[in-house]
Amino acid sequence: MSQYQAFPDRNTFASLKDKVVVVAGGASGIGAALVTILHRYGAHVVFGDINHDSGGTLIQSLFTRGRRANNGSALTFLPCDVCKYNDIYSLFHTARGKHNRVDHAVFVLASVGKDQGSTRTIEVNFLAACAFARISIPFLRRQATDKGQADVGQQLSNNSAEPSLTFLSSVTGFRDAPGMFLYQTSKQAILGLMRAMRTVIFSRDGIRVNAICPGMTESPITSTGGLICAFKGRSPESSAQLPSHYQSSAAVAGHIASVMLAKGLNGKSIYVEEGKGWDFEDGLAREMPRWLGEEPTRWSDENLTFLESLGSL
Repeated sequence: MSQYQAFPDRNTFASLKDKVVVVAGGASGIGAALVTILHRYGAHVVFGDINHDSGGTLIQSLFTRGRRANNGSALTFLPCDVCKYNDIYSLFHTARGKHNRVDHAVFVLASVGKDQGSTRTIEVNFLAACAFARISIPFLRRQATDKGQADVGQQLSNNSAEPSLTFLSSVTGFRDAPGMFLYQTSKQAILGLMRAMRTVIFSRDGIRVNAICPGMTESPITSTGGLICAFKGRSPESSAQLPSHYQSSAAVAGHIASVMLAKGLNGKSIYVEEGKGWDFEDGLAREMPRWLGEEPTRWSDENLTFLESLGSL
């Protein structure tokens, strides 16, 4: 059974109060919806985006709508081009400077390039995620790492303040997306990055690493060209039309917040559709002898164990 329930546990959102969260790509779409949730529940948020106007507008709208209330939340927006290492570093440096720590980090960017000859999609969706992950680790790492603990991850598994790093992948990370060559490649690479990090980073640094894989989501990207309108215009009740499924950015953001707070949840990929979420990493591992075969699965496992014994992983 998956450790992740079919619905995000919004009852835990009160635990966001006073958490310090860094968000890359927080000015619009899923990122803006996440910043809104974090602010509403009293987290201290430092978020960056290349869209300066949208970032400023979001902050203004949150305070104008009265969501400041008395929750003590602090919002900080920094112009940030994630393809620039120093811009990403500034997000974390600012968060620690203002709040003395960083509890959670979320990379919520998605780019779909229109120029087939441009590698910008790979640079934004994946290479920037690698830089974000690299920079985040020292900021998220707890003081426990200085105490000579053999297994920091095990020690922190009972700590309600577990730090986390969450990536935004996509349904295309595990399913075909005809014609979306670089986008699909980048989103599958995100899952590879998460899987490469999840064991060693949790064990060594006590940082939980997970990925969210949304299906069709209403956002600025899907609004371009009317794609989301085509999905929303279909009627599932009509036998003359194929069924279609979509969700709001807020629904996906709710899962991101839930995964951030899910105690002990590490190394999971959560597929989110119509606001519901399912982890598929457990199923991949459990069913591997069936889809790959028992003998190759055994050999693969034995080689992995051997490599770990050499300290190569």
